Amino acid sequence: MSHDESMEVTRFAVYAAPRTGSNWLCSLLDSHPEILCHHEIFNPDKILYSIPLRSQDFSLGTLAERDHAPALFLDKVWNTPMGHQFIGIKLNRGQNHRIFNQVLRDSPVKKIILRRRNRILAYVSEQIATQTGRWEHYAWSEDARITQKVTVNVDDLMCYAKDNGDYYKKIVQILAETGQEYFETYYEDLDNLIERQRILAYIGVDQITQPLETLTKKQGGTPLQERIMNLAELQDELHGTILEMELESALVTYI
Repeated sequence: MSHDESMEVTRFAVYAAPRTGSNWLCSLLDSHPEILCHHEIFNPDKILYSIPLRSQDFSLGTLAERDHAPALFLDKVWNTPMGHQFIGIKLNRGQNHRIFNQVLRDSPVKKIILRRRNRILAYVSEQIATQTGRWEHYAWSEDARITQKVTVNVDDLMCYAKDNGDYYKKIVQILAETGQEYFETYYEDLDNLIERQRILAYIGVDQITQPLETLTKKQGGTPLQERIMNLAELQDELHGTILEMELESALVTYI
């Protein structure tokens, strides 16, 4: 999609924790003809550009160059819209704190905060992704069910819930301190057409000219009961805690 080169490009950033559907959201947005949305350009191990660009000879620098001068690399990203009016990036929990805070305080950059309501599902999904190394699941990938199982340590789960809560609280606090508006959405709502339209409207896209499509998709399709080895023990340990209801809800949801 070409546009007037004199037109100001709108920048946006997706702030997320792992396993909250951020790859899915980025892929959806990237499918709009006016939007170029990269994924984790500050992933510690690799630079994750927009999925269609990964099959092309596209590069804004090496990993070493990015890590040596991250602000310069970010400028290259912002200044390479490739004919799109809107350009976005994703910043995940724990990735390059300097850039994370720099973008967070950059008022002209629109902020999308993505959460997942069920923290147990997010925790188990992150544990499985860590063990299997499968963080993205593409539309062309073999649609096999992941059979990986994990043992959930309650103390670790509680720390995870607190750390994620603190992570999002810090984001919202800084945005409030700097007087910025933001858009908050949830993994569980991304299937909803109205929610997708609301996200696009926040970015500044007038309307969906065609249905948004995604090159990534939800992983698995396996009940949580088949993923947790110590489920009965976990149910006992979470009884009476703030996570008890989330566990019960998670048991009727595919991960």
